Formats: sequence, structure tokens, C-alpha cells
Amino acid sequence: MLRRFFVVLGCATVLLGQPPSPGGPPSYRVEIASASPDALHAIMESRGYDVSCLAIGPGFVRAVVSVAELAVLEAAGHRVTLVEAAQPMWAKLASRSGGGVVPTGYRDLATINADLATLAATYPGLCQVVDAAAEYGPGATFEGRSITVVKISDNVSIDEDEPEVLFVSAHHCREVVTPEIGVSLAEALLSGYGTDPAITAAVDGQEIWIAPVWNPDGYEYVWTTNNLWRKNRKPSGNGNGDVGVDLNRNYPFGWDYTCGGSTNPGSQTYRGIAAGSEEETQTMVGFLRARHFTKMIDFHSFAEQVRRGYPCAAMPTPVDDISLAEAALLAAASSYVVAPSCCLGGDIHQHMAENTAYTFLPETHTSFQPSYVSALTEIQTNLLPLCMTVLARPVPLTGLVTDATSGAPIAASIDVDGVVWQNGERRRAHLPNGRYNQWLPEGAWSVTVDAPGYAPLTRTVNVAANATTVEHFALGPSGAFELELSTYGWGVGDLLIDLHGIPPGTTEGFTLFSFATTQTVGAGNLFGLQPDFYTLQGLLSPPAPTGLFHWVTPFLPGFFPAAPFSLPAGSLETLSGTSVDGVGIALGPAFGFLGATAPVRITF
Repeated sequence: MLRRFFVVLGCATVLLGQPPSPGGPPSYRVEIASASPDALHAIMESRGYDVSCLAIGPGFVRAVVSVAELAVLEAAGHRVTLVEAAQPMWAKLASRSGGGVVPTGYRDLATINADLATLAATYPGLCQVVDAAAEYGPGATFEGRSITVVKISDNVSIDEDEPEVLFVSAHHCREVVTPEIGVSLAEALLSGYGTDPAITAAVDGQEIWIAPVWNPDGYEYVWTTNNLWRKNRKPSGNGNGDVGVDLNRNYPFGWDYTCGGSTNPGSQTYRGIAAGSEEETQTMVGFLRARHFTKMIDFHSFAEQVRRGYPCAAMPTPVDDISLAEAALLAAASSYVVAPSCCLGGDIHQHMAENTAYTFLPETHTSFQPSYVSALTEIQTNLLPLCMTVLARPVPLTGLVTDATSGAPIAASIDVDGVVWQNGERRRAHLPNGRYNQWLPEGAWSVTVDAPGYAPLTRTVNVAANATTVEHFALGPSGAFELELSTYGWGVGDLLIDLHGIPPGTTEGFTLFSFATTQTVGAGNLFGLQPDFYTLQGLLSPPAPTGLFHWVTPFLPGFFPAAPFSLPAGSLETLSGTSVDGVGIALGPAFGFLGATAPVRITF
């Protein structure tokens, strides 16, 4: 065991003198003595030190520091206890065994992926291996690795209209206890199917996704080089040799908030050069938008807590209430405690913003790399019960949104009276099924469903406790000429443009845009737009049957304006917060005016 020793660095801790972190590769896990540990922890976190997910003890703060950070702490007059020096993970495990051979226990990346492949081969009707980076992301990580996930369901080769659930581990790669949770959960679900009633019901009624290692480049580095490494392995390119981004500070939602990550590329909580800049983050964003997860759990270590919510942003009270109630059930199942999220810019916040209020971050165990026996005991005693509680919880409100005439599914917005989102979050019914899910407390709720080209429909829905209420909505056409202009926001760089209800007799028309958005939407002098250079370019565009800005009949099937114009995430390099207004104009023979849509504003 590593010998603990003290470095006396002054007489007292001077809180207000704590300098910013210079960053650098993590080299030591330390305890810093303090008469005011909560205050010191808050100051160190605000200045980029790696303390945010480490517990605070009586009279000390835990941190992972670089050589440069240790020198800064020395100069500031702190008393520091060295707990652990960085080493390859295999060497740490070998030292525990008393020899040079890595003992049976924790799995490296190759072993994890091989074990997942074995499970899929053993249970081909229930388990399927998917490369998430190739299927939903840019293709691979920076170092060219796959992000391996498994899907478990009773008809695993079919995408059924069932709630989708995600368990993910190892955003922070040094937390090697967390991949074991994912693999153990997969093994338990597959081996128990058909004999354990709770497991069988969970697998029959849901599509369950498990991602044991979301940061494979970092995880490999932990095993081969530095067991205290936290980030991914992409070089920052700042000329100082700094490497890596904290993936759980890189998600678009909350990326630039005050409680987001560090702007210092050397910090272990560095948020990245831009929101969603990392391949692993892009993969998760694509994953959640393709699967629309109803429940999502992100395992970390350590603290023995169930973390939830927004630490520095407003959340609607009803959503906060049900989030707290569900977190309490998970804490009871695991013998953990409920705690607030430590930051924004994490994957649980992105899922909350786009899909579901059922999104939690359990901080497991009492260290990053506990003994394997201890890890297995906690998995069996605390974490598998937590996972089964997740799988057993009913979605409070669900249903389908369809066209009242054709029965075709519709992508629609879902608004609930009294649930006021303030940070650009949204709730929608998604294609291909038109399925929506809502996490609401028990009670009567006024629900409005709306989609471009359709008349909105409002209905009072009674949501029961501990049960699923099913309420379908069939929308009729509005008959109105409408422009649909949408983006996910948060600087993701996607765009959708669609026209609905083009007036009969239209022979040509325009879709005009303006980035001059200083006025209230609709207050401009050109059909509600405040014209700018881009408006003029649209007006001067030559007509074409597939023209985006100036379109003419006959419209071609599959092309705008007969079909939506869509750009995927990453297509537009717009700064987060940039706004654009749009309007559609329909003209008849001899340039006769037939109508204009109401102006629409979106913010990237």
C-alpha cells in the first residue's frame, strides 16, 4: 500500500489566496487540510481544480492534482497529505496482489469488449452489440476507437415501440469501478431472463441499452499509463501540450453556464473549445436524438450519492418534484443519499433538456478504484437493486400523436400548463412512431399538442401515481400557411425548414431569412422581417423547383418545398445564441400575392 506522508506547507489555509489551477496531467491524489473545507472546496472548484466529484471530509478537501498544482498549493501555504501517486492501472492491481501479475478482477478495454461480444453470441435473440460512434456519432473517437454498447430486448433485432432506457459508465475513465456495473447488469439481465419475473418483465417491456465505457481512449490510457486520468485524449492544440476534455462538461446544454467546466485546457474539468466539440459527446447527442431515451442513468464514482437536477439553472417545479421523488426511490434501493448535481454540461443535463426528466447520476462506492471484491459486493448489494428499480418505474404519461385523417405519426411539441421551461428545453412526440413520454407528478394536467400544419389540441389528462396513463392525440389540419423553422439549439448546428398549407394556386414563392433580430419577432417592415443582406440574397435567388429561397411549381417529391429541408448536427458553424428570423411567401400567376406565413425566430 502506498505510504502516506505529510508535506507541511505553512501555518494555515488562506482561502481567499487560493490561486487558479495551472492544470497539467494528474499525478497525485491528495488531502488538503482546512478548517473550512466546504469553503475551500467551493473556491478550488471555481478555479479549475479537480475536486468536484470528490468527497469533503472533516477538516480536509480531497483533490487530484498535477505537479504544477501541487507547487501552487505549496506556495499558498496549504498542508497536503499525499494519498496516491499516479501509475498504470495494471501496476496498481499488480501491487495489490503482491507480485508482478495483474490479479483476476477489473477488466481492461479489450476484455470488456470481448465479454460483451460473448454475451451477444450466447444470447443472440436478446443481446446485440452496437458501435455507437459509428452508428450515431462521427465514426470513431479521436484515437480511432469504437464506443461499444449492447442492446438488450426480447426482440433485439427489431426496433419496437417501447420505452428506451440507457445505462452508461466511464465518462471519467479513472472510475474503473463503473464499467463493472454495466457488464454485471448485462450479465444479470441475460442470465435471469425467463426465470426471474422482474427481469423478464423489464426485458420484454423495454429496450435496454448499456454502455460500459463511454471514454475508451481515456480508459486505455488509465490502464497503460496513468490511473488518475479523467478526460479523453484529444490534444488541445494550445501549444502547451495540454491533452483532453472533461466529457461530462462538454455537452451543449449548460456548457457556458457559471457552473459549467473550466476554460483552462490544462484543467481536469476543462469543458472543451466549444459545446459538443468531442467525438464522444457528439456520439451521445446523436444517440439520445435517435433513441429518445425515457430513462437514463450515468454511473460515476465516488460518493455513494444519487445526483440530480440543475445546480445553477431554473427547473419547472413539477419536474423538480418528480425528479426528487424518483431520486429518493433510487437512493433507498441503493442505500445512497440524494444530492444535487455538481455542475452543468453533463450528459444527464442534455437528456433532461431534450428527452426526459428521469435522468440521474449515481456516484458509486468510496474510491475510484476500490478492491475488486469490494466493487462486486457493492454492485450486488447496492447497484443492481438500483438498476432494477429504474427498470421497474412506470412512465407517468405516454401516448401517440397521429394525423386524424391518415393515422400517420406526427412529430409534435408537447406543452403542459404549469410546466414552464426557461432554458430552451423541449418535450416532443418523435418519429417514427409519434410517441411522447412525460414525467409528471400525480394530478390533473392540461396538455397541449401542436405541430406545424395542424390545429393544436388541448386536453385535461389525469396522471395516476405509480402507474402509466396512456393518452393519444389525433390532430386535424389547420389549413393555415405556416413556416416550420427549428433547431436543437445550444450551438449544435442543425436546422430544419418546412412549409405547411401552401395556398392552392401557388405557382412560386420565397423563403426569406434575416439575422437582424434586434427587434421583437414580427416587428420588421418586410412581412415581419427586419431585412438584411441575407434577405436580399433570398429575393435575388433564381427560381427553381427545388429552390430553398425561391421555389416554383411543379414541386418535386422528396425535395423542398414538397418535403422538409434538413441539415444534421454539425452542419452549421454558428455561435451558440445566434438567432435568425424566417418567413414564407406564396405567389400566384403574374406574381399575385396569395399569402405569407407568420414570422418565426429560432436561436442556434
